[in-house]
Amino acid sequence: MTSRRSSQGDSTFAAYRIDGGRLVYRAGFVVVDRSAADGVQHSDGAAVTTEALGPRFPHGLFAVHDGENTPGDGDREGTNFKLVRLEQLP
Repeated sequence: MTSRRSSQGDSTFAAYRIDGGRLVYRAGFVVVDRSAADGVQHSDGAAVTTEALGPRFPHGLFAVHDGENTPGDGDREGTNFKLVRLEQLP
């Protein structure tokens, strides 16, 4: 099983493997700008599932709050959520 946590101070996330009841660090990562949407900055939370969620998320989903919305993302409130395919993460 894998666990993920975020660092609000620098917009990074950490991935851990749960091994025999203890957490083993795997990798750090960021959600970066792409052609369809901006990256994630100042996140207030994230959730992950390893369940298959149809053809767009066949291996699971990492859903994360983005507190600094770049203009043009379609959300005028300045905040939104990014959905990332689980297999794209470390």
